[in-house]
Amino acid sequence: MIISVTQFNTYIKGILDSESMLNTLSIKGEVCNLKDSYSGVYFTLKDLASTLDCFIYKGKFDSLLKNGLEIVASGNINFFTKNARFNFTVTKVELTKNLGQDYLAYILLKEKLEKEGIFDLANKKIVPTNCQTIGIITSNKGAVITDILEVVKRRNNTADTVLYPVRVSGELAINDICEALNYFSSSQVDAVILARGGGSKEDLSVFNNETVVRCLYNCKKPTVSAIGHGIDFTLCDFTADIRAVTPTEAGELLTIDLIKYRQRCIQLLRHIYSSVDAKLNSQIQKTRLSVNKVYYQTATNLASQEGRLSNLSIKLDSLSPLKKFSNGFAQVSKQTKLIGSVSQVKVDDIIDLTMQDGQLKTKIVEIKTQK
Repeated sequence: MIISVTQFNTYIKGILDSESMLNTLSIKGEVCNLKDSYSGVYFTLKDLASTLDCFIYKGKFDSLLKNGLEIVASGNINFFTKNARFNFTVTKVELTKNLGQDYLAYILLKEKLEKEGIFDLANKKIVPTNCQTIGIITSNKGAVITDILEVVKRRNNTADTVLYPVRVSGELAINDICEALNYFSSSQVDAVILARGGGSKEDLSVFNNETVVRCLYNCKKPTVSAIGHGIDFTLCDFTADIRAVTPTEAGELLTIDLIKYRQRCIQLLRHIYSSVDAKLNSQIQKTRLSVNKVYYQTATNLASQEGRLSNLSIKLDSLSPLKKFSNGFAQVSKQTKLIGSVSQVKVDDIIDLTMQDGQLKTKIVEIKTQK
């Protein structure tokens, strides 16, 4: 007998729907791979050997769900004929007293590392914000490396990037990442980005590995973690010197935006020029006022001195012997010696008379003294 795919899937759905036990099941397992949707939450229940896809509508105990918790989920099986897939639609959630094994291991390791000071803020290195060379540890495929390279180039096209390609999930990724961290630790890069995109808890488990965490902690270069999405936290996020919510943000944290930086520099230069120009103009005005004040004081003093000099000239001119000569006075001398008294000469002495326009020699014929 030959039947179509749809007929086969419909037949299987009929078998499952007719099985009453499948409509009232309670299944115990560890929650992982939580994903929100518009109407509800998708997640996986797992044990040591198997996994089961589950769905729960919002408002139906979904707030109790958390990756790593062990729960008892009650509900029924739904089979979808279009793609031959089924899931377990959960209608009730009960928490067990036990944490999931993976989550318990995560908590114990986190507490151990905390006690050692691996996460202490005091041990964090200062992460530079203007790196010239950036080391990147991630897969060489996918959106993560593309996003980081694009944001670095857009913000600062003079910065160099060095990619160390690694596997970012699975056991083999542990050695890859540690080798990359050791390589960059002794290199000339300014900082290192450890990054991967989003994924399930299992996909990100390598970043909760103790060996990887210790290699990251021992890296001598400043480190930035950019692992998963904003809601994902790994032990590497606590260990790195700084955590970025996304790979794009990691690139932004390590670079300056040259365009904005140049614009800011231009604004500062304009402000400095404006301030200097204003101060210069102020000083020029003060200098002008000072010069004008000195000039006014000097001019006033000069005019006063000129007046005094003129008065002195007039007075001096009036005292000049030449002035007296013009009024009939003469200078009397005897053998070049000035005579100021009649007692200095006698009758028949020859004396010289100096007048305004010449000299006379005369003989004394008589001397009269004043009584």
